Amino acid sequence: MDNELNLFKNDESNENEKTFTVKEVAYFLGVTSRVVQKWVKKYFPEIVQNGKTTKLNEKHITIIKQEIKRNPNLEHAFEVTTDLEKTLQIMKGYELLMQKVKKQEQELKKSRQKIENDKPKVEFYDNVSETENLISIQQMGQLLGIGQNRLFNFLYENKILINRSTPYQKYLNAGYFVTREKSYERNGHKFIDVRIWVTGKGQQYIQKIWG
Repeated sequence: MDNELNLFKNDESNENEKTFTVKEVAYFLGVTSRVVQKWVKKYFPEIVQNGKTTKLNEKHITIIKQEIKRNPNLEHAFEVTTDLEKTLQIMKGYELLMQKVKKQEQELKKSRQKIENDKPKVEFYDNVSETENLISIQQMGQLLGIGQNRLFNFLYENKILINRSTPYQKYLNAGYFVTREKSYERNGHKFIDVRIWVTGKGQQYIQKIWG
């Protein structure tokens, strides 16, 4: 390390070489200016001049960084002590804020797109929930854009209907269907016709599981 420092001290500085102030180096390394000044005074006292701003080049910064790593117990937490440090921290905070705003805008855009995609379903649910009108299986099939036979088969396969006139009891209890009996006569004989009707709640349910 000493040999490295001696070689560096004997090296002539390049006037065009990029340099940084103590405050800038402290910000880059995430330490206080006092920590950087400590190592500058120890290893590079010749560059410290009263009344002049101390300038550090890349070699200075590399050595200081190495010293900070070798002294993990040294207190070097970032502290805002000067106007420059405050300005740099504000700029960093603003950058983080803009990143957060951009992310929120992207999430909002996705939410709006989802609302637009779900609009037909939402309109369907709103319409049927506002009415107690009953519709037949045939009419329900028309709403879905399919025939009643296909809808009947779908309801059989999903264990919702026992047959063409009888839903399973749990779906009747849930309020998805009601059955209506109608008596009629034919050739002197009385008959009872039982039909299934889909409630508004049932229309929403079938639309959901079909969809």
